[in-house]
Amino acid sequence: KDLVRGDVKFPSDMVGDFVLLRSSGMPVYNFCCAVDDALMKITHVFRAEEHLSNSLRQMMLYEAFNYELPQFGHLSIILGSDRQKLSKRHGATSCNEYRVNGYLPEAMNNFIALLGWSSPEAQEIMSMSEMTAQFGYERMHAAAAVFDEQKLYAIQLDNESRFLKRWAALALTAATAKPNDKTTALANQLKAWNGRADIEQTGHRIARAFRQQVQDHLWKSWLAAAQGDRPSIVGSPRQNDPDGRFEYAAWAALEARASHLLPQPFASWDEFLAARMANVFDDLTKVNATVSDATWGKRNTSNIRHPFTRAMPFLGRFLDMPKAPQAGDNHMPLVAAPTFGASERMVVSPGKEELGILVMPGGQSGHILSPFYGAGHDDWARGKPGKLLAGETLHTLRFSP
Repeated sequence: KDLVRGDVKFPSDMVGDFVLLRSSGMPVYNFCCAVDDALMKITHVFRAEEHLSNSLRQMMLYEAFNYELPQFGHLSIILGSDRQKLSKRHGATSCNEYRVNGYLPEAMNNFIALLGWSSPEAQEIMSMSEMTAQFGYERMHAAAAVFDEQKLYAIQLDNESRFLKRWAALALTAATAKPNDKTTALANQLKAWNGRADIEQTGHRIARAFRQQVQDHLWKSWLAAAQGDRPSIVGSPRQNDPDGRFEYAAWAALEARASHLLPQPFASWDEFLAARMANVFDDLTKVNATVSDATWGKRNTSNIRHPFTRAMPFLGRFLDMPKAPQAGDNHMPLVAAPTFGASERMVVSPGKEELGILVMPGGQSGHILSPFYGAGHDDWARGKPGKLLAGETLHTLRFSP
C-alpha cells in the first residue's frame, strides 16, 4: 500500500535472488537502507518513484529480520518543459544561479512545493507558514510534475500584500473605534482593497502609510522616554533598524495595549491609532485631490536614470527610461520601488535555452547611440517574459580587410 500511489503490484518473478553483500564483504544499498531505517525507527519513507523496486526488496528484508514495516510513499519525478526528466545531466540549474538572477527564496520554496503537491485551498501563492500548515502526503500527486519556466516567472511577479494585511485590519478597527470624516474616508478605501500592490489600488498605500506612522511615533515616544534629555539615537525605525526587528516590538505593544507603552499625550490606544489615521489622510490629500486619487502607482513610479544624467540632468530626456507606475513593493516577490527593484529576471535550464526568459530594466544594450538602447525595458516594466535567445537576424555587420 503506497501512500502516494495506492495499491502497487509487482510480478512474482521480478526480484529473484538479489545480492546482499559484495565479494569484499561490504553490504549493498538495500541491505544498509533497511537496517539503518529500522534501527532509527523510521515510520515513513518518501522517495522518488524510481525506488519502487528497491522498496520491494527492502520490505522483504524487513520481514526477514522481523522488523516493523514503515509506510512507503513514492513521489513523482520532475520533468522539464520538454517532458524529459530533470537530472544533473539534463536541465540542471544550481540554486545559486536563481539567487544571482534575482529570484527570492520565498518564490523558489513556493514553486518547488507545488511540484507534485497541491494546496487543499487551491492556493498558488503561499507563505512558508501556510505551506507548513496545509502540507500533507494525502495531496501528493502520482503524475510527473513539470518544472515550468513560465510558472516560476509568474511567481516572481506576485504582488500580493500579505505583510500589510494585518495593518490594514488594524486600521479598519481604529477607524471603527473613532469614526470621523478622515478615518471613514480611509476605511472605505481599505474595504475596497483587493489585497495587492496594484498600481490602481489605494488600500495598499494607506495600509503602508499607516504602518509607518504608527512605528515612527512609537519609536520616537519610547526613545524619548528611555533617553531623557540626552538623546543618542535619532531618526526613524527605517533609518536605525534596517533588519525590520522593530516590527515585532511594535506589533506586540499594539496587541498588548499596555498603558505604560502608550505614547503621550493620548488617553487610549484607540485615540493614538485614530490620530495616526488622521495623519495618513492629511499626508495623502496634500498631493492628491481626494484619498481615492492616492493610488499606489502614483507613489511607486519608476525613476530609472542613466549614470550620466546624475551629473548632467539635461540629458535625462534622451538617456533615462520613461517613468511609469509600478506594481509591487517590499515584502513580496515583486520587489519594486522608484529607484530599486529586480536588476534582472532570468529563468533558464541548460539544454533548454530556447525556452529561457530574460528581462532587465533599460534593456540589454548599454550603448546610448545604439538603435536598441532601451529595447526590452517595456517588457521588464510590464512583467512580460522576454526571450533569452536572439530572434530572427535583422542586421548583419561584416568586417573586410
